[in-house]
Amino acid sequence: MQTKLSIWLTVTGLVALFLIGVGMRRNIYHAQERMAGFEMPFTLESALQFRMTRMVEEDGTLPKIDGSVEYPLGVDMRKTYSVGAEQAYVLLARLMPDAWSFAERVRWAAVLIFCLGIPAIACYAGILFRSKPAGFVAGFIYAVSIASVQRSTGQELSRENFALPFLLAFFALDVLAEREATGRRFWIYSGLSGLCIALAMMHWDMIQYMLGLWVILQYVQITWLARPERAQVVMRKVSVQALCLFFVGATNPYLGTHGFLLSPAMGLVAGLLLAGWLVRPRPRVYVLALRRGVPLLIVLGFVLVGAHYNETYGHFGELLKAKIVHMNIKPQDPELLSFNQRILWTPSLHSANWQLTKQTFPGILWLTGIGVVVLVISHSRKSDFTLLHPIVYCFVCLATYFLFFRFNVFLIIAMAVIIGGWTAIACSSQDWKFLISVVVLLIGLGVEVYNTGVNPGRWGRFGNFKVKERYTFINELTEWFKKHAPEEPVLANFGISGPILAYAGCPIILHPKFEGREIRARVESYGETLFKGSEEDFKHWADQYGARYLVFSPGEFYEKQIDQQMRYMVNAINPSPESAAFKLHKKTIEEFLVAKGMERELPRDFLRYFKYEWGNGKYSVFRIVTEEDQDMAKQHVALARTHLQHGDLDRARRRALSAIQHDFLDSEAYWVLEKVQALQNAGVRSELP
Repeated sequence: MQTKLSIWLTVTGLVALFLIGVGMRRNIYHAQERMAGFEMPFTLESALQFRMTRMVEEDGTLPKIDGSVEYPLGVDMRKTYSVGAEQAYVLLARLMPDAWSFAERVRWAAVLIFCLGIPAIACYAGILFRSKPAGFVAGFIYAVSIASVQRSTGQELSRENFALPFLLAFFALDVLAEREATGRRFWIYSGLSGLCIALAMMHWDMIQYMLGLWVILQYVQITWLARPERAQVVMRKVSVQALCLFFVGATNPYLGTHGFLLSPAMGLVAGLLLAGWLVRPRPRVYVLALRRGVPLLIVLGFVLVGAHYNETYGHFGELLKAKIVHMNIKPQDPELLSFNQRILWTPSLHSANWQLTKQTFPGILWLTGIGVVVLVISHSRKSDFTLLHPIVYCFVCLATYFLFFRFNVFLIIAMAVIIGGWTAIACSSQDWKFLISVVVLLIGLGVEVYNTGVNPGRWGRFGNFKVKERYTFINELTEWFKKHAPEEPVLANFGISGPILAYAGCPIILHPKFEGREIRARVESYGETLFKGSEEDFKHWADQYGARYLVFSPGEFYEKQIDQQMRYMVNAINPSPESAAFKLHKKTIEEFLVAKGMERELPRDFLRYFKYEWGNGKYSVFRIVTEEDQDMAKQHVALARTHLQHGDLDRARRRALSAIQHDFLDSEAYWVLEKVQALQNAGVRSELP
């Protein structure tokens, strides 16, 4: 009876944690939606994932080649994206009310899937420390802490949010497998944990980071700490998990394209398997030699695989090098950085500071410090090395977090589990230590709930600063393209290209994704030509990709946050007045003043190849005069001259206007119009030939 009651209470607690997590995230999303006043669009790469989800909803699957991304060649979708989450979103969306928009249902699906990680981390902490209170506290922290909540509200779609629940399930199942040691359950837990880490890896590249840390801890355990028989248990478990990883690495197109099997993480896995085989019971002298030699083999593996792996992820290594060289402070002079370093040193890969850390971890930062001390003291009386795993994760992730803020998604996991461990130790005592621990924990958890729940609008995509205005600009832009230039190829920076494709259906030249040399090279070439080349140079660059329209933002010349602008990325903070960017910016400002009735329109010859079509406070749309347009204009002008010579003034005028539609500055077309107007003013009537 007590066992059944305990199970029901445990399940009820896990469900409650899940619902708390969903409620906290939806509260932030609704606050942003209220400030916007309408359903917000997805942005950046999130917009492309929403489009992919919609494609699965409409067609049941994704095409092999998406010709609308990186137009005109397109991309192989399964090699470019870690696909799979889209099917899950669609499945859940179909279970929701039809009265909801598809975007709203997908947002709900994204939140529900991410929040599965809350009971998963609760199980991990509860199993690790053999304490249900430990699991509940860890799950509660993960449910309410802004470090976990901010990027998982459903306002944007994120592949990491789909992968993290699998990672947390892996940690829980890994502990279960190691403790079973033998029997059917051992193999079930080992297989399920391997499946979970493989699924996590398939959906987010950065899982390799935690995989690498986990492998190192397993290596330390089997070669230095565990008894031979215990080391064999760990190796059997790791062998099953490694088999799952090698399988997905060999069969998944995305991981194959990105060299996962030759990654440092998999190099460590291979080294771990080798170490486990070598340290089986042997004479002491050989064991000692092998223990010292295997680390050298692993280091050698890093060197050997690094050359291939660098092709895909070397740009992150460049950024790490720059942050170390410049003491984690972004230099104002772009000359000191390479293009990859400049363009990556932006949110969310910017450096964390003390102010940002206090804002992100207001309560649990000091709770974690206490938890670390308590766990270390407690562990001195135990021999289970796995109890210290969260501490290792915490310190390593903390160091990485200060270099790359995005690693807060891993840091919060370690912090929550550490505080859960402290809770377990506190609950095992029956004296004044228990009461003090409870009071301190309640205060810390209260601070976290208050920080996340009060003024929730500040935690959304744009915070509480002009949310309505920013989303309105995006909606106006995509609506203009839907109405005036449907399915026309568009050249826009990667910050807005995603929504243009997702909501207007226009193929895009640039792609908001950087895990590929070709993508980065195209973006760099675009910025270099825009800010350092002439208008004609930029027009020829756009022509080679078949672009028909250009979206330009005057924000490229804002005086604030220059290090976030493309002119900084290409080391052209003060571009020449003859550059394409300078002319486009000047034309944008002029058109804005004209719209306000403050100044006359610029002379016709100010921009030769880019015709201003429309703009709002954030974006300007230019139609690009292509070589094809110029050829068509010449053909129309030739016909217009012929009609003029034969006295057919009406046809001559129509042909001249058609020429201007293709090339708005064709001088001969304007000459024909002037002749026609002069003849009509003189009383000459149109005569048919």
